[in-house]
Amino acid sequence: MSNNTHSLEEGEVSEPQITSSDPNERKLARQLRIQKRLQSSKKYQKKEVSKEEQEKADERTLLEKQLDNSEDQLEKLSLEGKELITNVCVANDAREIKRREDEIAAKQRRLERLEEETNASLEHYQEVNSKWEVILASNDPLDIHHAIEQQKIKCGELIAQKDMLIAELKKELKIADECFDKDQKKQKEDLWLLAERIDSQVKVMKRAYKQELKLIEDVMDSERTQLMEANNKKWESLYRERSQLEEKHMDLKFKAVDEHEDAIYQVAVEHQEKFREIKIKLETDIQILQQELEQVKAQCLMNSEKLVYNFQVLKKREEENLIVRAEQKRRINRLRDNVNALRKKVAETEKSMNSESTKLTEEI
Repeated sequence: MSNNTHSLEEGEVSEPQITSSDPNERKLARQLRIQKRLQSSKKYQKKEVSKEEQEKADERTLLEKQLDNSEDQLEKLSLEGKELITNVCVANDAREIKRREDEIAAKQRRLERLEEETNASLEHYQEVNSKWEVILASNDPLDIHHAIEQQKIKCGELIAQKDMLIAELKKELKIADECFDKDQKKQKEDLWLLAERIDSQVKVMKRAYKQELKLIEDVMDSERTQLMEANNKKWESLYRERSQLEEKHMDLKFKAVDEHEDAIYQVAVEHQEKFREIKIKLETDIQILQQELEQVKAQCLMNSEKLVYNFQVLKKREEENLIVRAEQKRRINRLRDNVNALRKKVAETEKSMNSESTKLTEEI
C-alpha cells in the first residue's frame, strides 16, 4: 500500500512543468495544458462539438509554434556554445591527466634509479671501508701509501657518482620547472580562450535572444491584428443585429404608445366622471363639517369662560390659604417660644431643687 502511494506521489511530482530547463519537458507541459483546456471547455458545452471545431481547437497557435521554434533555436545555440566551452575544459583535463601520469612514471623511474644508486654506493662504500683494516694492519709505508691512493681514487669515484646523480636530478628539476612554466602559460592561454569563447557565446546568445524576441513580438502583433479584425467583424455583425432589433423595438414601442394613449384617454374620461361625483360629495361633506365646527367653537368658548371663572375662584382660595398658612406659622412660632421658655424654667427649677435637696441632705 505504501509503495503504491509513493508511486502516485512520484507521478504527481514528475508531471512536466512549463518552467523546466528541459525543452522537451516544456513542450510536453504546453501540450498537456492545451488538452486540459479543451477538456475543461467540453464540460461547459451543452452541445457536441463538430469535427471541424475540434480540429480547429486542436491546432496550435502561431505564438506557441514560434515559442517552440525559438526555444529549439536557442537551445541549439546554447548547446553549441557549451560544447565550445567544454572542449577547452576537456582538453585541459586530458592534458592534466597525461601530465600526472608522466609525473608518476618519472617519479617511479627516479625512485628506482635512486634505489639502484644507493645500493651501488653502499657496496662501493663497504668495499672501501673493508680495505682500511688491511691498510692499518700493514707495516710497509709504500704499501700503505699505495693503498691510501687507491682508496682516494675509489672515494673520488663514489663522490663523482653522487655528483653525477645530483646533476641529473637538477637537470630533471630544471626540465620540470620549464614544463611547469609551459603548463602555466598554456593554462593562461586556455583561460583567455575560454573567456573569449564565453564572451563570444554571450554575444551570440544576446543577439539570438533579441532576434527570437523580435520574431515573437512580430507573431504577437500578427495574432493581435488577426484577433482585432475578427473581433471587429463580430462587433459589426452584432451592431447590425442591434440596429435591426432597435428598429423592431421602436415599431413595437410606437404601436404600444398608440394603444396606451387610447387607453389613457378612456381612463381619463372615466376619472373625470368619478372626479365630478367625488367633488360634489366632498363639498356637501365640507358644509356639514363647517356647521359642526361652528358648534364646536361655541362649545369651546363656553368652556373657556367656565375655565376662567373657575381659575379666578381657585386663585382667590389660594390667596386665602396663604393668609391662613402665614397665621398658622406665626402661632407655631409663638408656641415654640413658649415651649422654650417653659423648658428653661423647668431646668432652672430642677437645678434649684437639686441644690436644695443637696443642702438638706448635708444638713441631715
